[in-house]
Amino acid sequence: MKKVFAVILAVALIVALVPTLAFAKDYDYMSEYDGEQTCCWDNILMYVPGEEEGSEVESFLGGVNGQVTVYLSDTEGVVEKGNETHFKIAGWVGFDQEIKGFGYSVDGGDAVYSEAFYVEPESGVVDAAVAFGCDYSARFKIDCNAADFTKTSVISGIVKLADDSEYIISAHSMDVEFTYKVVDPTESTEDPAATEEPAIEDCAPDIYFLFDEDEKYDAAFSNGHLMSDDGYDEDKNCEIIIVEEGGDPYLGINMSSLLDYYDDDVDLDKYKVVQFGVKVDYSVDKSGQLYYITDEDGEYSEKKMTQFSYKNTEDFQAVTFNFAKSKNWTGFLTGLRYDAFGEATKDTEIELYYIAFFETKAQAETFAAVYAEKGNEAFPVIEVPTAKPTNTPTPTPEAEATPEAADATEAPAEENPSEAPETTDEGSKEKSGCGSMLISGAAVTMLAAAVVVIRKKEG
Repeated sequence: MKKVFAVILAVALIVALVPTLAFAKDYDYMSEYDGEQTCCWDNILMYVPGEEEGSEVESFLGGVNGQVTVYLSDTEGVVEKGNETHFKIAGWVGFDQEIKGFGYSVDGGDAVYSEAFYVEPESGVVDAAVAFGCDYSARFKIDCNAADFTKTSVISGIVKLADDSEYIISAHSMDVEFTYKVVDPTESTEDPAATEEPAIEDCAPDIYFLFDEDEKYDAAFSNGHLMSDDGYDEDKNCEIIIVEEGGDPYLGINMSSLLDYYDDDVDLDKYKVVQFGVKVDYSVDKSGQLYYITDEDGEYSEKKMTQFSYKNTEDFQAVTFNFAKSKNWTGFLTGLRYDAFGEATKDTEIELYYIAFFETKAQAETFAAVYAEKGNEAFPVIEVPTAKPTNTPTPTPEAEATPEAADATEAPAEENPSEAPETTDEGSKEKSGCGSMLISGAAVTMLAAAVVVIRKKEG
């Protein structure tokens, strides 16, 4: 009897304790939603609220009272605790069911919701969502008090739907979450492992295109809209891409021409990460898009695209695209479309040093640091293979590789409009863009808030 009583007591204690334990929830990403969905984002903003009531909104919009301290796209998605007292995650989403609310989760815990985080969408957002098959849309403006965080944590934006399902807000394979790092001033922040020089062979890509010789990759580019290849620059040791002033500049990249240097095609089931090594003028525009086509789907569309932000630097930078969560990133790559800016506010040039493919984001980021230090020496030597067999995927016709830009006349009067490409399906609708694209512009650029840097299921 004593044994039975002991067992009952133990079970009772466990039951009593369970409600007090905190478990991380296994949130799905929007990309895993079984239905129609879309999201537009640009950045997450750290700020100090202004002294006047409501001036924190002006700060967030970059107004005269702005006290902005950190843009996450400049920090590789990690923000160390400083003087900032708040951060905001903002943008818009669309679904094929009603949107119930928005919140944020810390380290996968229960989401914190507020009615104030939900913002009624304007007509441009509604129209753009409908173009993606989403009858319901809403803006989110999630405001979090950074003073509440006492340890390094992963912060995720959360959307709740009418069926009470919850998803981490994500835009085109990129997730709206980041690391907020709390540093103990009594402890050294130096990582001993970071001082070790990584071996080049441990991080170098298996497939890459190094633009270090004249006509090395003949016919690699298809001139698109306001963007064209100007050829190799022997002084800068890179390819020069010309960008003319205007909205939605883009350039086609022909994989069949590039892959003449390799025996194998780019297997997307293996290589999940693409990286461009570039120098850009950040003042022209802060973000753009990268589209792709495959041997399984040869049409450019919003579902085969990712958005990105440039770092605020005139020096070399690596722009990394992680397609680990993109359902359409499968088969073999046949083409890329580089939309360098949502809108080019002036004529400019882009210095393109390389395009490389990696299996993981960590490998790509390590290589970027090595390249920034060692330059072309970071790449292994390629032996040019013999002629490839005739079953090499044929280049996408130029009309398909560089689709006509969508009509921007329906866009709200916002700065930096840009259009998304239309698909080549007969009778298909033109898609409205996002981020710094058609319906977003400067207001969304400053309000939108999605930096995707910490992934639960990184490829």
